[in-house]
Amino acid sequence: MYCSNCGKKNPNHSQFCENCGGPLQAGSENITDASQGLLILENIKKHKVPLIMGITALIVVYLFISILNKPVMPINVAEKYMNALSGQDYAKAYKYIDSELNMPEKAYVYSMQEIEKKAGPIKEYRIENAEVEKKMEETLASSYERSYTVVVGRNTRDMTRLVVKNISASEKPDWRVEPFDSYNVQELELGTLPDMKLKVCGEEVKVSGDGRCIITFFHNIPLPIEISSPSIVTKTFQYPSQTEEYPLVYQASDKSKQEIQKAITDLFVALDNAKTQRNMQLLEPFIVYGSSAWNDIERWFYNEQDSTSLKVTRIEDNIKLALKNDEFSAMAKTYLDYQDSEGKISSNHANIELIQDNGTWKISDL
Repeated sequence: MYCSNCGKKNPNHSQFCENCGGPLQAGSENITDASQGLLILENIKKHKVPLIMGITALIVVYLFISILNKPVMPINVAEKYMNALSGQDYAKAYKYIDSELNMPEKAYVYSMQEIEKKAGPIKEYRIENAEVEKKMEETLASSYERSYTVVVGRNTRDMTRLVVKNISASEKPDWRVEPFDSYNVQELELGTLPDMKLKVCGEEVKVSGDGRCIITFFHNIPLPIEISSPSIVTKTFQYPSQTEEYPLVYQASDKSKQEIQKAITDLFVALDNAKTQRNMQLLEPFIVYGSSAWNDIERWFYNEQDSTSLKVTRIEDNIKLALKNDEFSAMAKTYLDYQDSEGKISSNHANIELIQDNGTWKISDL
């Protein structure tokens, strides 16, 4: 007896199908082989849609994996980069540039916007010899870089060289663009400031433990750079400077100003005490021994201590710190009153230089 639902052969006189559980009709044992074939065909039709859906899903997964594994050609990267530039989408263009340039995204976008202001936007471009490049073995990691000639239309049409480099060490290439706008890579030596941070266009840049930092900038495009060390300095300025030498002069923080002012005031208090007691050793905690300041005061101390007295009347607020030989020195302008042996008082000012010695400011030069 054959089941009319699934076509399964069952023992005669069975009331329900052993395969699908459907009711069996009397006389089903007389179904012919041809009828049985029709039943099986109908059963296949019932399951055809899920089968097709499964096969389709496998094909989609295969195509997706194939797309992911498809090698990226350098010409494609060049075209995407140029498309982003011509569309003035500089944040998108940044994704294709060589990451080894150590240029923060905000600095790149800022620079390209400044270049656009000076040279005009890219209105059109053409990558020449693209067909020739496509035929080359570009998927090999050993092919380190590709060079294209690009015709860029800004205010004038300019032919330039666009280099696409492979920066990956693995077998799968990672193609990146080297910007064709001329740029410099500059190493800054900032000294070992405590709690120092450096930001370029508001984005923090890594500074090594010895105070060195690599900054990439486009020619004639100064960058807003902020160097801060709350315990020592705070300074914001443009890079590169008007001079070739980087100006390592900083504005002292409020904390540093207080420390420097106290160091100068304490020096002259100690000087009065040393005069009274005729003891130069009282000045040792405030002056760098052997410095020009120590020698000047020692000479003055023994020759003129009876005829002249000094008093600090004001210390200039505009105290500047400069980096010299990897050490910070401070320049502070002080206003002094001189009183001679006859009691006559005259005012003058002096630039006093201090350096940090074991965490404290000491006078090194007068």
